[in-house]
Amino acid sequence: MPARWQESDLAFLETCLEQDPRTYNSAQLSQKLKEERKVTLSPDRLRRIFKKRTMSGSELDIPTEASKTFTKKPSNKQTLIP
Repeated sequence: MPARWQESDLAFLETCLEQDPRTYNSAQLSQKLKEERKVTLSPDRLRRIFKKRTMSGSELDIPTEASKTFTKKPSNKQTLIP
C-alpha cells in the first residue's frame, strides 16, 4: 500500500517550486513526489490540494476594509430641472 501524503510532502514540493528555475505541471509534480518521497498522489488530486491551500491559507486573497478604495463616480443620469 502506498504511503499517504502528509503536510511535509507538500512543503517539499513547494520548496522545489520555489528553488528550481524550471516550471512543473501537476503530472511532473506527482511523479517527483512518487520518486523522491515514495508517496503516490494523482496529478488531479495534487492540483485540488494546492488549489485549496492557496484559497484558504493565503492572507493576500482576503480583502480588508483598509485595502478597499471607495470612490464616488459622477452620475451619467440627466436630471430634469423644473
